[in-house]
Amino acid sequence: AALDLGSECYMSTASFLDPEGQSFRYYFNCQLTQFTLSRLYAQSTYGSPYQDIIRYSWSLNAPGNTCSPLLLNNGRIYVGGDAGCSVTISA
Repeated sequence: AALDLGSECYMSTASFLDPEGQSFRYYFNCQLTQFTLSRLYAQSTYGSPYQDIIRYSWSLNAPGNTCSPLLLNNGRIYVGGDAGCSVTISA
């Protein structure tokens, strides 16, 4: 509630550790013109709660991408990201 995430979002069921040892969950959202994937920290040295920068984004305007029904076929890595990364999103 403190981050005002909205009702159309998905959180990872597992927690992960960032390089500084802070625990976070992945946050996937579909809004206006894009899908986004970022990290959410319930408690962190960055603030509590805290939403990190967008790690990946996918355009809704790309062929085959829609919010309803949720369908994501085409994406791109964020500026400065590691092109060797692979993201798997499953429902």
